[in-house]
Amino acid sequence: MIIPYNRMKTYIRRREANTNLIIVFGGWGTDQNAFLPLYSHDHDLILYYNYSADEPLVLPDTKTYDSVTLIGWSLGIWAAEFFSSTMNLKPDLSIAVCGTPVPADNLYGIPLEIFEGTLNKLTEQGMEKFNLRLFGDKGTLDKFRDRTSQRSVESFREELRWLYNRIMETNDLNYRWDIAIASPEDRVFPFKNVSDYWSKRESTKLLTKSDNAFNIDSLAVGETEDPTVSRVTMVVPGDDQIIEQVIKQLHKLVDVIKVVDLRGQDIVERELILVKVNARRVDRGEIMRIVDIFRAKIVDIDPFSFTIEITGTEEKIKGILALLKIFGIKKLVRTGKIALSRERKRT
Repeated sequence: MIIPYNRMKTYIRRREANTNLIIVFGGWGTDQNAFLPLYSHDHDLILYYNYSADEPLVLPDTKTYDSVTLIGWSLGIWAAEFFSSTMNLKPDLSIAVCGTPVPADNLYGIPLEIFEGTLNKLTEQGMEKFNLRLFGDKGTLDKFRDRTSQRSVESFREELRWLYNRIMETNDLNYRWDIAIASPEDRVFPFKNVSDYWSKRESTKLLTKSDNAFNIDSLAVGETEDPTVSRVTMVVPGDDQIIEQVIKQLHKLVDVIKVVDLRGQDIVERELILVKVNARRVDRGEIMRIVDIFRAKIVDIDPFSFTIEITGTEEKIKGILALLKIFGIKKLVRTGKIALSRERKRT
């Protein structure tokens, strides 16, 4: 379906059999590079970004999905509210990440002086400083440089000007957000402003680093044997106190039916990875032998690389990746671990 009166960039990844959809409204200055890790074979992904782009918006029929999750990130929270009514988006779960629906605001958003200063002094050097704030430090930025936007400075300027004008024209639309996430490490929206805004929204569950001081190593979501229920598999590092805190936070969510701690249980676990590896003609035979030994699969070939599908335990995946790194890994995406407990033997 094409909606001509909304114009922005749309990036879509989908498979024919998927019944779960994640819709993401990216922040200002982003493109698909930052969000590729969100895609897996278990769900479709639609990303909206560059809200001033003169391109028709393509929107699949969400009624064909059993589960629809909407994520707004940074200024994408405002964009999700602004466009949702005309796009007729009615997600089952909506999550606001590191931002508010009033993004240019001294109390609840980015202070106006900073917002307008960024708009009026936007240069290549200015974008580098913005990326530095976005990633936290130079080491992290250099590590994930391939996740930064490849758009031009003029594109950034046009989008920010468009956003600023629209934001100044609209009021808070009180869109339904189920969960809001605020981080003191976010250097775009002040942590206090974000926390203060969501604290006054009683219908929204606010999660902050002080509430749930834990990291998530991997997260996988998919349909279960009951098509009305999805299972979320999380891998969380930490001691007993942290795990107990995670479990308590999950129990507070209205849509959570049951939480199962698989630590100490006899389980079957798997993870799927797609990795694109440099494959020179002289190296192809050796790469194919490695793939065969680890029972992986080559799923795509081009003149300069192989795309390899790997399924297995963490130990197996670490082993084959260590060997493939010798040839040069160009791209890698992983689904996150999934696991089921083994049935106890009957006596």
